[in-house]
Amino acid sequence: MVATAGVIAPFLLGWGILILWGASQVEAIFIGATMVATSVGITAQVLASRGLLGERSSKVILAAAVIDDVQGLLVLAVVSSLARGKFNIADILLTATLAIGFTVVLTIWGGKAMGKVIFRAQGNMHLAEAEFAISLVLLFALSLLAMIAFGGYSMP
Repeated sequence: MVATAGVIAPFLLGWGILILWGASQVEAIFIGATMVATSVGITAQVLASRGLLGERSSKVILAAAVIDDVQGLLVLAVVSSLARGKFNIADILLTATLAIGFTVVLTIWGGKAMGKVIFRAQGNMHLAEAEFAISLVLLFALSLLAMIAFGGYSMP
């Protein structure tokens, strides 16, 4: 996967600032890696508030933001692997495969499934913000699924 300017520039700037402040190389690299993360949610909210979410250009912007987030996840995986003192290419490839697979599956089936769920829930729920409530439940469920998939949580 080719790194984009949206990944390289924040990484180098975060790393450079910490180096100038006298931080250790590991701390600077870790902060550089954390600076790579973007906020797809904020981007989507801005586009939605302007009524542009359905536009083709908005979809391209959001797709690029998701790709940057996946690349950021991979950068963080590499940095955390290096911080532990060993670079395990199998773990990095597994992380990449899971992240890309998770994103592709949600992209293909997520929109269709949510359209059906929201349509049914709006008729059954007595909430003014049924879409918001369903989105929150989905957000937490997907967060839990991602944590399980990436080994950050184990079911009791």
